[in-house]
Order: sequence, then structure tokens, then C-alpha cells
Amino acid sequence: MLTKVSNRDTFFKETSTHYKEILKEFDNAGIEIMGTPWGFAPIYNILGLAVDSTPKFKSISENINSITDYTIISMGLSIIEPGNDPAPHYDLHPVNNNFKRYHLPLQLTDTSAIYVQEQDEWKKYTWELGEWMQFSGINHLHYPLNKDENGIARVVLLLDVFEGEVEDKDVYEYYEEIERLGARINGIDFRPNFEKYIHNKTLL
Repeated sequence: MLTKVSNRDTFFKETSTHYKEILKEFDNAGIEIMGTPWGFAPIYNILGLAVDSTPKFKSISENINSITDYTIISMGLSIIEPGNDPAPHYDLHPVNNNFKRYHLPLQLTDTSAIYVQEQDEWKKYTWELGEWMQFSGINHLHYPLNKDENGIARVVLLLDVFEGEVEDKDVYEYYEEIERLGARINGIDFRPNFEKYIHNKTLL
């Protein structure tokens, strides 16, 4: 459910290599965190939100819209504060094989892990700091946990992509589901991301 993947291109390689700098930039950027049980900061358009505070991430991300073998449709920070309560949930995203979710751990604790229900058993998975990993358990009941006693949060960069060619309808349905999730959490509207996606396509 959580497996290490190779650094397939410059974006994966550079974010993995410079994860400490990226974490520091995000810390200094003052990105707004959504008040969810696990904490989430949507940064699909981070270059527009905090361009002056994230020069390294800006440099790494300059050519992501020209990637041809996959399409980045969402990016965000998942932040688990220490002592969080388990909040089992499903991520009701596309079930077709073209959709993938990747994790890049930027900050971990000895107690941070993700638990996934497989059949009738809860299985524990852990990350490797600075290493891209694919999480294939989005449609399984799961929850992250961080029991650190020193007040350290677990921070993971989430990346949602469609592999290969993707139809606009698939991307729209993804954002539609994200919007429903956002509305349930605290009224966040994700629909404008679809417009950004369409706009970026016209620039290629």
C-alpha cells in the first residue's frame, strides 16, 4: 500500500534531493492549513501563493506543465500534529489504473505511520524520509498517526497524477470529488483548479 518508487524525472529527483530546503521554504511561506483531523494545505498553485518565499520549489517546478507522460492535478501538504486522534477515512478518488497518489515525506517522527485496513486487519506502513513513495490504499479505509512526544509534526508532500493521456472529463470528475470533500471539511472550493488545468494545457 506504500511502496518506494524511482525518481522518474527531474521533478521527482530534485524534490527528493532538496526536501529539507523545500520544507524550510514551506515553513517560512505561511501557507494556510485547513482545519481537518489530519491537517492539509492545498498548494496546487503554490507558485502563485508564495512565489517569493519558495525560490527552490519554484525553480524545481518551472517545467512541470510540460511533462508529457503524466499530468499533475493536485499537490498539497499533509500535516499530522503530534497526538492526533485516529480518523479512519476513504479518499474517494478515481479508481482507474491511470490515477496515482505519491508521497514525499519532508519531516517524520519515530512514531509517524499510516494504517490501512486490508480485509479485516489493520496494517501499518511507514515512510522513508526524502523518498518518493506511491500510496495505493486511497480507496481502503486508512488513517495517519503521529504519537511524537516532542511536539514534532509529520509533514508529507502529496502529489496526485494521471499517468499517460488523460481526458478532461476525468480531471473534472477528480476535482468534483475533491470539492465535495472540501465542502465537508470547511467549505473550501477546489473547482478553480480545473480552470487552471485547462489554462495550463493551452500554454503547451
